Amino acid sequence: MAQGDRRRQAPRSVRNNNPGNIRNNPNFTWQGQTGVDSGGFAVFDTPENGSRAMARLLQNYQGDGTDANTVNKIIHRWAPPNENDTGRYAQEVADAMGVGVNQPVDLSRNPELQAKMMDYMTQKEGGARAQSYFEDSHSVGIGMQNGTVTSAEAIAQANAQRVPTSPRPEMSDGDRERIAQIDEAIENNLIYQNAQRELAADQAAFDEEFGATHNPDGTAKVAGVDDLDFGRPTGDEEGDPYNFQGAASSVAILEAEKKQIQDRLAAEQAAWDEQNAGAGDADDEVEETIGAEDPDLADEFTDQFNAGAEDAIVEGPDPVERSYSDVVVENWMTQNDLTTYKWTFYLVKSNIWNQPTVLENDDSVTRQGDAVVIAESGVETAFAIENMLMLSKLVGGTGAVGTFQFDLYEPYGFTFMDRLVKLQPNFYGQMGLQSALFVLKLEFLGRDPDTGVEVKWPGKSFFYPCTIREMKGNVDASGSRYNIVAFNTKQSAEANVTVVTDIKYTDVGNVESLASSLQTALNEHENDIRNGGRDPADIPPNATAQPIKQWEIIFAPSATGQEFNLPKAAFSSTEDQAMAAMLSASNEDPNLRDGTVGNNTNMKVFLERLITANVPEFARFAAEHREQGYRVPYIHVDTNTVVGDGVDPATNNRQATEQLIVEIKWTYTNINNDPEIARQQATNPTFQNGRFDDLPISKVYRYLYSGENTQLVNFDLTFDTYFFNVRDPGLANTYAEPSGVVHPGAGVVSNNTSAPRDIVNSGPIGQVRVGRFLSDIKVDQDDMAIQIPSYGFAALGSAAQQVSDIKNGNVDTVDAVRDAALVGRDMDFMTASFEIVGDPFWMGAPGAVIAGDQDLLIEYADADTMIVFINYLGKEEMYEAGYSGKADMDLVSSGVYRITDIESKFSQGQFTQILKGYKDTRTTPSIVKNKLENIG
Repeated sequence: MAQGDRRRQAPRSVRNNNPGNIRNNPNFTWQGQTGVDSGGFAVFDTPENGSRAMARLLQNYQGDGTDANTVNKIIHRWAPPNENDTGRYAQEVADAMGVGVNQPVDLSRNPELQAKMMDYMTQKEGGARAQSYFEDSHSVGIGMQNGTVTSAEAIAQANAQRVPTSPRPEMSDGDRERIAQIDEAIENNLIYQNAQRELAADQAAFDEEFGATHNPDGTAKVAGVDDLDFGRPTGDEEGDPYNFQGAASSVAILEAEKKQIQDRLAAEQAAWDEQNAGAGDADDEVEETIGAEDPDLADEFTDQFNAGAEDAIVEGPDPVERSYSDVVVENWMTQNDLTTYKWTFYLVKSNIWNQPTVLENDDSVTRQGDAVVIAESGVETAFAIENMLMLSKLVGGTGAVGTFQFDLYEPYGFTFMDRLVKLQPNFYGQMGLQSALFVLKLEFLGRDPDTGVEVKWPGKSFFYPCTIREMKGNVDASGSRYNIVAFNTKQSAEANVTVVTDIKYTDVGNVESLASSLQTALNEHENDIRNGGRDPADIPPNATAQPIKQWEIIFAPSATGQEFNLPKAAFSSTEDQAMAAMLSASNEDPNLRDGTVGNNTNMKVFLERLITANVPEFARFAAEHREQGYRVPYIHVDTNTVVGDGVDPATNNRQATEQLIVEIKWTYTNINNDPEIARQQATNPTFQNGRFDDLPISKVYRYLYSGENTQLVNFDLTFDTYFFNVRDPGLANTYAEPSGVVHPGAGVVSNNTSAPRDIVNSGPIGQVRVGRFLSDIKVDQDDMAIQIPSYGFAALGSAAQQVSDIKNGNVDTVDAVRDAALVGRDMDFMTASFEIVGDPFWMGAPGAVIAGDQDLLIEYADADTMIVFINYLGKEEMYEAGYSGKADMDLVSSGVYRITDIESKFSQGQFTQILKGYKDTRTTPSIVKNKLENIG
């Protein structure tokens, strides 16, 4: 699925037809209740019955002897102060109803007032989408409760008003763009054009040498001349020497992929048509509703820490269309029976490596000779693939990278390398084995729990184009075992974007001109290293080695949004001397910059740091979000490699285009630089609840005493009061800094004071009664201490001089550099490890190519990857007979975590994963406890 075409899952209240998110009562069943969801919330058959239950519950508050006769008292029952900003909530509801917060109201006698109350509360529970969905059902539900509307009338009204809850599927921008690329590729078939050129050249050569003496069929037309054993080339020769068949097969592959995209859309539309048969045609209304942002509890900060701010929550380009109601809870592997996996390992040609989804149905591809199956799980061949370990890193100086390590077994010989070498002419020509291309395909299979029919994961298959980096062979009496280490496309690309000589770029005025100048310089660099640095005028004609390796610098859509257009942002002028250590005034124009990239510099890291430190407009844009919003933007450079079949004469490597893709991403975990603002944000319910609604949470895991744990096998939590993040010196040759110990922002993230700097209470601060033993201290859910770590930022090597220059000349970018360093950290004060039942969701890490349409990790790639973990505390009374209460939440381990690493293991049919990350210390669990309880 294209990143810009994400589907938003319906809020819980809409999925359950339960506008008030009423919890299930095991001793009572509501009218129209059909079940209970995984979170313990009631599920209703129609929105009208859900509205009736909500209306009845609110009216019951007024008739149960508690005298809840005002909005203030009703909301205190509905949303207790220990979990909510109840005073503000009550005032907002009263304002929506048009009554005073303490004015007596009788809901049973004022259905219009009750409808207004329920409408606003529905918005609070499920957002704008829920408010629209239940807009017409509230008056019907209240009428059913009050006896003025019968169930039959309610059903008739519901059918008349029913509209689709999602828009009819349309072709995504990504699929539309891919079809355009396919059509263009078919029209401009390079394989066919090359075949035509080669044929024409050979025909011209025949005519020049033999045209005067021989006929086209090779027979002599001049006396005394012998016939030839060959004729004038026609392109129809046996063996297809000009590869016209390859041209035809490449078109067939492209047309098959195009048909696959079109068939998938047709199936989705047919399913939608069947589901919504007879419903009102309200696509436009539904699309508008789905696109609306969920309302949060903090449209603005309170005056205590944003005095005078009219609109303190700054809205910028928002590539992450996710909220806490959009969590992907389900795991397909635990929802079906006898689930397992299937790996297939291919040797492929470049066209398949660049577009591996054609291997979804691989028969035609292998018949055409564009791919060879090396090993396949569950299929008896000469080779077997086992013990797969996949490591994916989501954060850090090198970005998202992936490594595969697996065993290839050959029971009856030691022929794997021999077979690969024999395929050399077909797959990698005169290039060495290091240029061979491979694809790993992963499928998930199981049986439907109701029918027993064999089913496949609906996301179809995962494809991982890769290259082999290391292989160790072992032979004994049982046969051969090859232990293989392979890199995915991301890791391979990052290893290939290091320059080997100094490069000079010139005349930089804005970020766009920086990219253009750097791209030109990088491609000239490839020319230079192939021609020994000689002046082109001194090189004889036809003696120039043309570079097969090319460079492209591309701006992703996230960098060219309406709110901030990075390419047009001005590069810092020479007057501020912000980068005196690396840049100088242009010889042509003093307002432009010239600069140099040192040899052995990794261009990904260099470009991230250069833009971050030298674009004050972006730094100010980031500062607005840092001071007033929930998230902070930062510069990220992704990498990609597009391979071809040409051979680089200078390196004997495969033809390739290295792409540097400049993006704006978002982080939610960077604590504000100002300690006072950080403290206020941590303790303010308005900020905490609003921020929680905005978090890109992808998964929820409930653990001990939850009664809902089917996913989590083990949980480890490490407290590191003095942690220090530093880049591995062993990787120094791939980074811009020779020392190799700095983060992309020319800094090291450390926490030399990370023992909690501030201990504050979310409730009234009071004295704790201390007993003789620690066990005497009561763990109070409503009065928990909040720990706010502090972070130090230090720069090493030449980066220290650069940061000093920035501080002296361009204060705006200092914090942007700090943000870039902090966002790259892979540890913090509280580091966690979650061992889980394997979940296909986490296999969609960057570097994966997916055939199908399914919620996956890659959809969250524009921001932090975050999960919610909830743990409960056991207590003695829970073991007493007849106990029906609920365990208290463990507010130390429970909360939001940022995932930094994924370790996926496949062995003997078993699939497990380990998620590693750290706790988001900006989220205060004691304040958002109610949201943690209700999420998912």
